[in-house]
Amino acid sequence: MASVLEEDLSCSVCHAIFKDPVVLSCSHSFCKDCLQDWWTKTQIQECPVCKRKSSRSQPPHNLVLKNLCETFSLKKDQREASPVSRRGRGGQDLCSEERRGAEDQSHRGEMVSYTPVILDPNSAHPELILSEDLTSVRREKRQKLPANPERFDSFYPVLGSEGFDSGTHIWDVEVGDSTAWFLGVAAESVERKSTTWSGMWRIGFFNGIYKAFSPSASPTVLQMQKMLQRIRVDLDRTRGELSFSDLDTGIYIYIVRRTFTEKLFPYISNGDKFPIKILPYEDEDDNYGW
Repeated sequence: MASVLEEDLSCSVCHAIFKDPVVLSCSHSFCKDCLQDWWTKTQIQECPVCKRKSSRSQPPHNLVLKNLCETFSLKKDQREASPVSRRGRGGQDLCSEERRGAEDQSHRGEMVSYTPVILDPNSAHPELILSEDLTSVRREKRQKLPANPERFDSFYPVLGSEGFDSGTHIWDVEVGDSTAWFLGVAAESVERKSTTWSGMWRIGFFNGIYKAFSPSASPTVLQMQKMLQRIRVDLDRTRGELSFSDLDTGIYIYIVRRTFTEKLFPYISNGDKFPIKILPYEDEDDNYGW
């Protein structure tokens, strides 16, 4: 039986791990060849899953998903090629040792699957420029874009294309040299044409100060020992927990505990010309030096 992660990384057309995946505007991804073959056979340029029409004959590559699939396939091949390497002294399964190690490191949290995040261009503020693969965002001059209902008109935000109403999801963000950013989650009903802060749970950096923001509380100043570069966002709908941690150290930055009632979408706001990037999957053991 395929693992949950392997199922998430499988093309719904060929049912194999994605090869050279591309992403449609509806956020569904497919192998490039599978999608082109599907369109050739059906003579209709639409999503094979939701049937939404696609205006682009050459959809952008999903580089985040591609990197995730390559990493998964490599590790799977290594496990299959070296089954003995997973055993410790006395034949003890190293997986159990790793699990105990993770439990001992309280700042690590639960072991969960990485969630590839693709940004939704329809929600992006008019002064934001998204990369071709929809994983990076920076602020530039205001563009002439349709004032569609999904689009924000203040604070320079963009949402992820997929929302979550169950399960546990993590994604990593590189804020880099941006001096004005916020990231977290936004409720599906968040007001797009207003300057209110309701329906959003975030941390941010502005005027040289780190703060945490929740709808029902005053901003909380966060005392950081060093400048943040890479941040992990961990959303656990089952436990009602949203946490932010420093990806380079594994130390928690801020935790929100509440009962979320709506679907939540990844949220990024960038008021700087320096890009903020959704990072591809990296092995956690490598990140923390295990």
